[in-house]
Amino acid sequence: DTIFRLIDVVMSSLVFYLATYIILGRRPKLQLRDAGVFCACFVAVIVTPFGRPFYHEFSMIHNYVPLVLAMLAFSIPYLNLIRKNPPVRHLRLLAVGMLLLGIYFGMAATVTPLAFLGAVFFYCIIKRKTLTRPPAWFFTGIIGVIVGFSVCWFFGSGIDHYTNPATATAFDYIPFADIFSNIPRLFYHEFYNFGIALLPLIIIAVVCIIFVKNRRFTLSFKKTSAATRRLALAFSIFILLHLLAVSLVKAPPRLTLPAYFAGVILLLYFFTPKLNSRLLGSCVVFLTTLILATHIALRVTYHHDMATVLSEIESSPESSLCVELSRVAPPRIRIIDLSQANILVNWEEPQKIYGREVTFCK
Repeated sequence: DTIFRLIDVVMSSLVFYLATYIILGRRPKLQLRDAGVFCACFVAVIVTPFGRPFYHEFSMIHNYVPLVLAMLAFSIPYLNLIRKNPPVRHLRLLAVGMLLLGIYFGMAATVTPLAFLGAVFFYCIIKRKTLTRPPAWFFTGIIGVIVGFSVCWFFGSGIDHYTNPATATAFDYIPFADIFSNIPRLFYHEFYNFGIALLPLIIIAVVCIIFVKNRRFTLSFKKTSAATRRLALAFSIFILLHLLAVSLVKAPPRLTLPAYFAGVILLLYFFTPKLNSRLLGSCVVFLTTLILATHIALRVTYHHDMATVLSEIESSPESSLCVELSRVAPPRIRIIDLSQANILVNWEEPQKIYGREVTFCK
């Protein structure tokens, strides 16, 4: 389990590293400004419900963190192309790598690759008059996503998970065949999904405006660079398509995580050149350190308490016993939930621990 947890930490760190790379347009350096951007990404995700896939459950971590990692890694050459700063070396190797990475990215989810393909298509349509001939890796990457997505859709689970009766009820799933007879529910899903994703982004934008040097300049979109406007268009199309694509269900935050993460990157990319980087960097680095220290303290305390409970169960002479739920429930704080629900067992059902029947009473 320790090895897998270390892998989780590496993958999560790479996610925020790649996000920082995209925002800065270069490799992050060991300086306050770059550390501030990295920590700002971390805080913007981890303190919201969208951060739960990074720490909540084993299966959730390995479903969504690799997806976001693949999405960011795969999108970097395309974003550099939009910036008009495409890679110029090892193009043949890059074409093969984009094909393989595209296949993996296409198989990683049922919605995000589709939204990515739609974003590429509509961006090319809108910018068709100014586009030049794309390099070979552009096409091999798209082919890879289509192949991977087709394999996932036709030979994998597809949307079977959402059509499962229990999941369909929990997510209020609307089948394709019933879309036109459920227009009010569909609009409700769209309103809910957009609200859940956009509200934290609005808060982030307000916080960024507080730290900018020149608010009049910042709020004037026309004064931004052409590359920034092109990236804003590409990100906006992806976010819109992703949120629309999940509107068949009342999506929990984890399903809209890629769209929200793209929104965070877009906002930080837009505001970073205009921010008081020393002040913001100091604040978010301090806040990140505080969050990590709190999380570590909760984990250490919880593991110590669980070790005490397990020791009492092991040494108990009784064949069946009851443990108070408050002693085994993960610790929580009011501002942010940094716990992992059901980290040991399902508290609602009796468990066999050390050969003894253990029930959890309130």
